[in-house]
Amino acid sequence: PAAADSSSTAPGSGPTGWQTLATQLDQGAPADVLEAAVRAVHQEPLPARALVLSSCDQLLEAGAPQASLSLLARLLAQGEADTALCNRLAWTHRAIDDAGRAELWCRRSLAIEPAQPLMWFQLARVLVDGGVHDEALGCAEAGLRFAPGHPWGLKLRLRSLALVGGWYTYDRLLELQAVPPDQPFMAE
Repeated sequence: PAAADSSSTAPGSGPTGWQTLATQLDQGAPADVLEAAVRAVHQEPLPARALVLSSCDQLLEAGAPQASLSLLARLLAQGEADTALCNRLAWTHRAIDDAGRAELWCRRSLAIEPAQPLMWFQLARVLVDGGVHDEALGCAEAGLRFAPGHPWGLKLRLRSLALVGGWYTYDRLLELQAVPPDQPFMAE
């Protein structure tokens, strides 16, 4: 019994490592501390999938995308990638400036479930960043079919039109008042 008590409080053992990571995320620990906590939990079994996905979201928000990616890789190694995992992999790869893999995961997610406007917009953004403006426009339009009027989709469509030289269409959208009210879309 005494040995069991001491092992349950030892750093990195049992669920304690995951609890430590959760506490550090809740307390807004810096990215390097979070990355160390994630390295520590790699020796532990994964908790419930939803908890890991939530932790990955928090790590990405906290500026620790590599730590998020390492946990996502562990989930991926466990089996088939569904849309939730593909989407997080796409967002995380974009955060670490790995456009090729971000595009791959966007496309894989959309192949599983095309009715995801935010993933269409994410793919459009990756393509805009990569200079593939005509395809980015098509992706923005695809997302807008599922979410007409979505501000991110409208901004991406306008930015893509501007970058491909679609000024006639852009002017027509202005006439139709289909431009979002906050027009710093060119900076996004």
